[in-house]
Amino acid sequence: MNARMPHIVLILAVFCVTLEPAAPLHAQLSDESDAVFSIVIPSARAADVDMGRLSVGAVRDTLIRDFAVNTGRAAIHIDTIFIRGSDADAFSVVGGYDPVLVPQSAAHDVAFSFHPSSAGFKSAEILLRTQVDTQRYVIRGDAVDPQIRVEADLVDFGVVPVGATRDTVVHAIVRNLTAGSVEITSAEQAGPDREQFTVTGGSAPFIIAPFGTHTMTLRFAPRRGGRTSGSIRFHVAGSEQAPVAQLFGEGVGMRAQAVLTTDTLSAAPGEIVHIPIRLREERNITLSGASALRTELCYDAAVLVPVGVTPRGRIESGRRIIPMTDIPLLPLRDDILIELPFMAVLGDRTSTVLDLRHSTAVGGDVDIDERSGLFELSDLCEEGGMRLFSSGGSLRLEQNRPNPFNAMTVVEFETIETAHTRLIVRDLHGRVIRVLFDGPTVPGVHHVTFDAGDLVSGTYLYELRSGSLHLRRRMQLVK
Repeated sequence: MNARMPHIVLILAVFCVTLEPAAPLHAQLSDESDAVFSIVIPSARAADVDMGRLSVGAVRDTLIRDFAVNTGRAAIHIDTIFIRGSDADAFSVVGGYDPVLVPQSAAHDVAFSFHPSSAGFKSAEILLRTQVDTQRYVIRGDAVDPQIRVEADLVDFGVVPVGATRDTVVHAIVRNLTAGSVEITSAEQAGPDREQFTVTGGSAPFIIAPFGTHTMTLRFAPRRGGRTSGSIRFHVAGSEQAPVAQLFGEGVGMRAQAVLTTDTLSAAPGEIVHIPIRLREERNITLSGASALRTELCYDAAVLVPVGVTPRGRIESGRRIIPMTDIPLLPLRDDILIELPFMAVLGDRTSTVLDLRHSTAVGGDVDIDERSGLFELSDLCEEGGMRLFSSGGSLRLEQNRPNPFNAMTVVEFETIETAHTRLIVRDLHGRVIRVLFDGPTVPGVHHVTFDAGDLVSGTYLYELRSGSLHLRRRMQLVK
């Protein structure tokens, strides 16, 4: 037995393989077998790849599932996968990059790309290199001449005023390069600008006669200023060829004028007042290329508090500043672009100027004249002193957390003054099923726990009333 051991050592040195115990140690003490180890050599197999027929200039990516299969009894390491040969530039490996370790009985996916630049049958060699060998396979594809060609590969509409349109008739936008008829199944707008360019005549589908051309009418209708580009991609029936025509145009906006203003308003303490932002005396604003407006509302924080959808903004030196962005140019009604709700409160003064400032147009050249409004408190009573009020807070009712909930949830709300506050829960029929809070509050944030262990699953409404404020939200109970 010992005389044969040097031969085993020689085999291990040559193949650099993995040794596995073939029999328990006690087997060495008998004459039944003199084999102590077996040789395990990693191995793999792959296959040739056929990329099919493709037009010159087109690209086809194909994922080959289980391209490299581990056929051995140990993990195999794929060091490299590359393509070589006279037609290697027509193919590439685009997925399943090496190196990779493929476990026993497993397989590895690899993606290949076929992108011929000339016609003819293309063939190259795939080299699969592992830690034990280098395997060779064939990748092939048939490249055919394209059926159509974009003749007008660049259509420039030039400079067009915003709000105007310019139509261009392109008499030979695509040409049939074959002796047979070719069907164009679609001519899609491929962007990046799909909004300002349109096809108004000669749209797909259509058939181009042998060696013939096709005429299209294209339109550029700029809605904003600046240079822009689009494209039209033509799809050929039965082919992956999809040539593209590029479109360019520049919208030039007219200089516009407008007045941005608000109103003179009044309300009693505790009442909700809606402050409008109005656009007046506008000239050529739609032709300027403007898509929206920006402004800031600035006023004395001790008189009005944001509620509902009104942004909270920030407070600087006792004045609240509320930035407003992307105000649409389309009025809600009359000349009102936007209305913001506030609660009138009695702080340390009875009126405030409503200043609009830093007003600009988005995407256009607009001269904006800002005109201030005025708010005054009404129905004032001097008896009882001043009402307590926190100008740094806000009136809000938060979504309960968690939501949906199983049995217990927490409701958070915030008040800005000392007032009677009531928080209740209703079912969808409007019946009050629980009173969570009913009493006076001080300015600040408050939390109430709702135990719904005795209620059935479903949707419930919870309402907050504080002074004249009324807010409502939904909650979902799931058991």
